[in-house]
Amino acid sequence: MVELPGVKDQERVRDLLQGTANLEFWETYNNTQVYGYLLKANEVIYEIEKAERELAKTEEESIEVKDQTELASEQENVEEQEGEELALLDQLESDSIAQDSTDLNQAQITERYPLFSVLRPSINSNTGQPMEGSVVGMAHYSDTSKVNAYLNKEQVKTVFPRDMMFKWHVKAYKYDESESFYELHAIKVTGRDGKAPLDGDVVTDARSEFDQNSGSAEVTMSMNADGAKTWARLTKNNVGNFIAIVLDNYVYSAPRVSQEITGGRSNISGDFTVNEAKDLANILKSGKLPAPARIIQEEIVGPSLGQEAIDSGLRSFFLAFIVVIVYMLFDYSLKAGLVADLALVVNMFFIFGVLASLGAVLTLPGIAGIVLTIGMSVDANVLSYERIREELT
Repeated sequence: MVELPGVKDQERVRDLLQGTANLEFWETYNNTQVYGYLLKANEVIYEIEKAERELAKTEEESIEVKDQTELASEQENVEEQEGEELALLDQLESDSIAQDSTDLNQAQITERYPLFSVLRPSINSNTGQPMEGSVVGMAHYSDTSKVNAYLNKEQVKTVFPRDMMFKWHVKAYKYDESESFYELHAIKVTGRDGKAPLDGDVVTDARSEFDQNSGSAEVTMSMNADGAKTWARLTKNNVGNFIAIVLDNYVYSAPRVSQEITGGRSNISGDFTVNEAKDLANILKSGKLPAPARIIQEEIVGPSLGQEAIDSGLRSFFLAFIVVIVYMLFDYSLKAGLVADLALVVNMFFIFGVLASLGAVLTLPGIAGIVLTIGMSVDANVLSYERIREELT
């Protein structure tokens, strides 16, 4: 049983608990190499589905033919209704006919290109040539299972090289405003055991940082001596190519290797949010789990008693703040009271600024301390003003 008090983002905690932190670094195929295989795979899928359609048609034709009497009766009915049907067809509008034609063409395209109807190949729309990178295409999230089913067919597997497998990107395509399309990467398996050449066991430290150029969140990790040696060899052999950073079978990033990376220190970038970068760094530091945790039951208990105390403390804070400001304005002159109130506001500004910069949590004793500070912050002003009032009278 795991108890996590003070959790606000339940979905984020679920992802953390159910992840295995299985970090892997894979070599990849370039899309220019894979596109030809995708064309062949589409042909194989087309032939498979064509054979299935012909088989279904043959089974329908093998059904016992209706009685001749019924057929004759049906023929008479058809002849009687033929004139009416022709009249109805003449009344069809041109736009309806065009729509039917479009639907027919779309159905024919889907039938002829079954794979590409659910997987958009990664090609340049202007030149029609395959684009560089490990991404071979993208699909709507509702079609990813169908793409997987196509690519996992035994006849289709024979089209691709034995050392090629596919993995989906963890996040939707960044330029897709609907966040509905996901990219598919082509991974190259170089080891005889089918494992990644480098995994997360070699990571000794990880932390979330911000890129100095773009300002985006990223994860910086350090490797041990063995990992640094393997990483240097892996990057050296793939200069100009792409290496996929995979976590729990999902690709987080697939950067191009510009040069050999030595020393074992690397950055993982993948359009992370601040929280995602922190979570990934925490997972990498905690190490790989042998199996993912499955949440059987969860309960969310609201902090009713504590929340009431916090609400009461906040009300007392605002009440004390307003009373002190009003008192200083009316009991002393407008200028003197305004100076004291301004000092009080600046004092509160610095207090909350320091708390926010340190990431401190505002607890109930902390609220009580701030209420006390409100009274003490104008204490010097009260003493000074009273002394001045005595001298003037």
